[in-house]
Amino acid sequence: MSDLKERNDIKPTNLQNIRFSSLFEDHKAIMMLIRPQTGEILDANHSAEKFYGYSREQLLSMTIQQINTLPEEEVARLRDRAFKEGIDSIIFPHRLANGEIRFVEARSSSVQYGDEKILFSIIHDVTHQQMDEQELIKKEERFHALFEQATDAILIADENGKFIEANSSACRMLKYGIDELLQLEIRDILPQVFHETNLKFSEMVKNCDMHCEKNFSCKDQSTFIGEVNIKQLSNGDYQLFIRDITEQKNTQESLRRSSALFSTIFEESPIPISLADLETEKYLEVNPAFLNMTGYTREEIIGHEYNELKFWASSKQRRHVISLLRHDKKIRDLPIEIKTKQNEI
Repeated sequence: MSDLKERNDIKPTNLQNIRFSSLFEDHKAIMMLIRPQTGEILDANHSAEKFYGYSREQLLSMTIQQINTLPEEEVARLRDRAFKEGIDSIIFPHRLANGEIRFVEARSSSVQYGDEKILFSIIHDVTHQQMDEQELIKKEERFHALFEQATDAILIADENGKFIEANSSACRMLKYGIDELLQLEIRDILPQVFHETNLKFSEMVKNCDMHCEKNFSCKDQSTFIGEVNIKQLSNGDYQLFIRDITEQKNTQESLRRSSALFSTIFEESPIPISLADLETEKYLEVNPAFLNMTGYTREEIIGHEYNELKFWASSKQRRHVISLLRHDKKIRDLPIEIKTKQNEI
């Protein structure tokens, strides 16, 4: 009681009405007067009582360390710094009377209070804002994890095409270190595009969306075929997704060549060849030698069933051949009798 009485006995001459004025007592903002050396709460307004859940008498018997959940040494250091340097604002976790933790923004400055200087603190509850910021940080962390773990190269370029961010896949694909890559522009990895067209980056992406295939140049002068998507972000920067499709393109080219080779062999072979669907028993393709042998035109055969064309001299042999194909998937050196359009065997 003597300590509380000592605090209440402090009556400043130049601020003697602050405790009773509407500015302090009835202000919606939480306000406190704190002794910087000890952290004693010298006064608190109605908003402080309402927010913390303590009566004024309880608050005046406490130190700010009993409310602030940071380590006592850290609270003392920041309190001393605020007193000496006048820190604009600090975010603190404060514990209420019911045990709930709230994040508050404290703006403190030193004022003359009787014969001593004390801290005058205005406190705002920023819990929701802090939670939003924490959620934003979590989202950024999740995005960064996805950014780094992506198998595609992801780069961010400014409006001039200079890289300002890149993931590890971009470094691996282009064979640059991250610091080296962030010194480059998009024209450095697409020299052929910019050399041939003399385009500026802004002209190349003037539609803000670009999806195409380009030859990309790496640090070691090797190249790869990349599928690139460029989109403009809301802040004016550009996001590039690059996928290495060299292997895919090589596979497609091999298939094309194989298909062309098969087509040549199929068409020019002197041996009659036909392709048919074993389930529907319909002809899909025949070569010229097959047409010459049977006497039919291609249009008369394609899409028609075996039975329609009466190729087989023996229906029993046809069923036997189909059964063998379904069971063994292949037949070799089996003589069969075929009827031509003129009913010749």
